[in-house]
Amino acid sequence: MPRSVSYHEGLVKHLQDPLEAASYIEVVLEEGDPKMLGKALKNVIEAKGGIDRFPEEVKQCYEQLDLMLSEQGKIEFYCLSKLLDALGLQLAVRDLRFNNVPMKFWNLLLHTDCLAGILFLRESLTVKSA
Repeated sequence: MPRSVSYHEGLVKHLQDPLEAASYIEVVLEEGDPKMLGKALKNVIEAKGGIDRFPEEVKQCYEQLDLMLSEQGKIEFYCLSKLLDALGLQLAVRDLRFNNVPMKFWNLLLHTDCLAGILFLRESLTVKSA
């Protein structure tokens, strides 16, 4: 009988995909819970092979960020930006009118020349602004 995969193991496996990791961090940031962000960053770091794979400067930023999140619930932007950069991710700002467009669709648009995707986006904007 095959052994079942734990939730955590499955999550870490999915987070090895950069698009999944980006979507995961984005959702956690939207929630605004500092402890949740700390856990999410830890999960993405684990998916990337663990903190020991990163340069010492990134390790120090992660440790400082983790301490700030657990104790104060506040983060220093520079450390978060540096850590996300090391994970191959970045913070982004987007127009709230596009919130009804799923992240996976945005990724598809960024990586393909999909006419159907452009038409879907046009339709979404028309519905949202009506």
